[in-house]
Formats: sequence, structure tokens, C-alpha cells
Amino acid sequence: MAEMTNNTTASASQFHFHVVKSSASGFRKGPQSAFGKLCYDLGLDGTAESRLERVVVVFVNLPDQCPHLAHNPLLMARRCELRAYESKFANGRTSQMMHFTVALPDMLDQSSKVALAEKINKNISDFFECPNYGALHNDLGNPHLHASIPLFRVIPTSKGYELGQRINHALRPQERLARGLERSRVNELTQIRQRVAQLIADAVHRHFVSLGHEDAKPHHVAERWRWGFEALEVQVQRAAARGDVDFVQENALREPTRKRGLKNRYDRMESDMFALEHSGSAPAQPKPTEPSIRLYTQIAVKRVLQLAQDAKIRKPRWLRRFMHEHGIGMDFVGTQDKPARGVVFGFFDGPRFSGSKLGVSIFNLKKLFGWSVNPISSGLLEKAEHPGTQYDEQLRALGIVPKDLFSYAVLYANKWSENLQSIAIQKTSHQIDSVGSQGDTQLSAHPTETEQSKAKMEQDNRPEYGSLYLRKTSNPKFD
Repeated sequence: MAEMTNNTTASASQFHFHVVKSSASGFRKGPQSAFGKLCYDLGLDGTAESRLERVVVVFVNLPDQCPHLAHNPLLMARRCELRAYESKFANGRTSQMMHFTVALPDMLDQSSKVALAEKINKNISDFFECPNYGALHNDLGNPHLHASIPLFRVIPTSKGYELGQRINHALRPQERLARGLERSRVNELTQIRQRVAQLIADAVHRHFVSLGHEDAKPHHVAERWRWGFEALEVQVQRAAARGDVDFVQENALREPTRKRGLKNRYDRMESDMFALEHSGSAPAQPKPTEPSIRLYTQIAVKRVLQLAQDAKIRKPRWLRRFMHEHGIGMDFVGTQDKPARGVVFGFFDGPRFSGSKLGVSIFNLKKLFGWSVNPISSGLLEKAEHPGTQYDEQLRALGIVPKDLFSYAVLYANKWSENLQSIAIQKTSHQIDSVGSQGDTQLSAHPTETEQSKAKMEQDNRPEYGSLYLRKTSNPKFD
């Protein structure tokens, strides 16, 4: 059996949509065998008793014109494994099938869970236009759907079917462009996540209506599922727009977290087992209360980028120095003296975050500053440029005096949270126009320029971990 652990606040969205691909090497923590994964998902492993406890119902959805033999999920899994080995440039990372895990609301009755899981399974099949094999599990109050699709086209033959080229989603970037598709698959996964989130939210809404609850609180519960696929910052803004005060208060400043997902019976901690055996329920998880250092870093980095654009600072090494003078370390990562593969940011002596997690990837920087190629990987920092360079003269001409932005980021984030809470509280005084409406609008609750000017805070007012971010007194070095 498995359980779902929760390392977020009580009001956080419970939406969970996880995607992995099976390959011979288990690349990126995916299953090493599509056949073995489907055996587990469909309850064809272990004892009959464990299967009955775990698997509620199995679903098979096939698109139109799909041959009858494709109904057999284990045969499909074996053929996908063989087809992956036969692929051009095949290696241990060559993917076989794509596997989804979708959390379902525990509040629904059994028939509603089955109907919802079946609808989600069919939507995944229709979206990718390929067979989908799913199973509803209900472990320790943790209902979830496992679904798997082949990554190869199913072509009917006189003897049944054969697997052809990869489905559109699994094509290489250049092949996708040749077929008129977007180079990246990210938007496709976002679309199916959104579609699944809408289905779950609608089911939760219907559940509360059937119980006679149509007030604001059940509405908020459904909407948390509906927008759970979004980034946490967007979820908070939508919550403020609909008057979900609890969500805004508990989640506006917390660290975004990945749900820990399913913990199988082999790696469950002994303390968790003890709690389950003696209380009959999963152990309570501590509610995170520390503000998000990543949020502070993101605010400071984006502020520096805005200042850099105003100052016409375009060169990578100039931008890196500009970041440093504002209290932020910036490094281009990758092989020494080779074009960088990414960029990381962080306050001095604090944790570093990849640019992609802050919404400032190296691709975004190239587009923002007009770089034709990726900057050279930073490696070890070299001696700083002395005063009097073109860089310094340019800053002096514009009257720019760099300063540490940690205090600014803290005050900015706190004010942003307070403004959102104020918006949410005002919304609670008004009647919700339509329960289950998807018309929430994103609001901007950013501080005004006057409030930003008050960003200087005393050292004593910093959080208890503020000592991690004291500015270094040593001379910075740049390439």
C-alpha cells in the first residue's frame, strides 16, 4: 500500500499530476520497465489480497480505428519495450511509455471517484490520440489514478497492429518543428494538467452542491483544485481575487514545494509506520511557516534586471558584477570555458536557485539582453575590474548607486502579501457571483513606488535566518 504525505499548509491545493517515462536505465527516476510498471498499476503483482486492497477498478480507453488487440495493456507494454530497443540511436534512456499519477479528492464517494478517474483516463487518451491504460488506487485514504500511454503510434495490420514512429508529443524538437508543432512539449503538458484540474474541480463542486453546501468555503476548496496546476504565486493571486483569505494568509510567502507524492511500502519511515499502527491515520505534518527565500531571491533578481535594462548594461560580465553589487551572486554554470548551460542566483552565503526556477532562465536572459550565444561558463571568479572602467563611468553618468537588495526584497514580499490579504478580505464582503466560475482574474498587488522607497530595514528586523545573507566584506571577483 502507499500513502500521500503532505508537506504544505492545510489550505494548499491538493492537486497533484506527476509524469514520468519508462526506460531501460530508469532515466530521471522513471520506471525501468513499462511492463513492470503496468503490472503494479493494474494489480497484477503481489498477492490477491494486496491487489484487492490497492486496485479499485481498471480502465482501457482506445481512440477510434484502434485495433482490438490494443486492449491488452501488458502486450502493449512488451511491444513498447521492444520498439524502444529498435529505435534509431537507441540507448538506455530511450523512452518506452509515459506514465501519469493523478491525485483524486478523498471526499468523494466511491462511485464518484470511479466516474472521475474514468473521465480523466479518457481525456488523456483523447488528448494524446493514443491508447490509455489506467487504474484507480485507494491506499490509506489516498485515492489516485495511474495511467499509461505508449509513445509510439499504433498502426493496424492484418495480424493486429504494429508500433510505428513516435507520437507527436514524443518527437524530437526538430521533428516537431517540421510538423508545425511547438519545439517544446511544455505547453502540451500544461494543457492536459489544466484539463484534469478542471475535471477534478467540477467534481468537487458537484459533491458540495449534492450536500447542500453552496457557501464560500466549499467554493474555495473546489477552486483550489481548479488552479492547482498553476505556479504558487498565480494561485495566491487567484485566491485573493475570489476572497480566499485562508489560502492567501498561509501560502503567499511560503516556499513553493513539490508534493512528496506516493511513498511506497519499502521506504516508509519507521516513525510513520508507528503512527499509522497506533492512531490509524497518517502522521500530521508540520505546517511550514518560514517565508520563501526563493521568493525573496526572485524579487531581488528581477529588480536588478529591471535596473540593468534602464542602465543599458548588456554584457554578461557587466550584468554579473551589477548583480554582485546589489548583494546577489550570479554564476553561469556548465563546463569550464564552454558556453554555459544555465544560470544560478542567490544572496551571499544563502541558497542558490537555478534561473529557470526564478523565471529567469539563460534563454530569457539572451532574449532580454540580445545575446547571440550563451555566455561562457563562469568557473572561478577572477579579479574585479578596478574603478574607472566604462562600466563604472556608465553607472555614475546615470546616477545609479548599487545597494544590497535583501531588505528591499523582504519588505516588498511582505507588502505584496498584505495587499493580497486586503484584497481577499474585501472580496469576502461581497457575494460570490457564480459558484464554480472560472472567471477569476489575476490582480497586481505589488507595492507602490512610495512603499518601495521604504524598503530599508534594520538588521534586527530580519528573519532569524537573516545571518545567512550578511553582505561579504571581501573584495568581489569577476571574469
